[in-house]
Amino acid sequence: MERRGSGGADVCCERLDLIVDLISIVSDDPRVKAIMCMASYEEGELFSIRKLARCVGLAPKNMARYVEELRSRGIIECVYESPKLRLYKIGSRFKPAIDLLRSKLNALFTPNKS
Repeated sequence: MERRGSGGADVCCERLDLIVDLISIVSDDPRVKAIMCMASYEEGELFSIRKLARCVGLAPKNMARYVEELRSRGIIECVYESPKLRLYKIGSRFKPAIDLLRSKLNALFTPNKS
């Protein structure tokens, strides 16, 4: 049986602190930054390697490696390709999961208005 009272609040705060720490560690990953950047724009927005690199804060050459990894996993998809330009968007299979994750994170970090 779980004890309730002041100790329960401490456990809750400890868990929240751990979640915040985990999110801050994971959110430093360029792949996560790229996904969150793409998810924060309007529906249908397309991204070049340069645009993602600016958003994430990496050189385009380094961003290209991460984009290729995300593309190979199906998280993002290439919707336009020419010899000098490729445009990407979040993969349709992952879009609902990413939207759900964003809404849960926003709810977690948005103070309650009581």
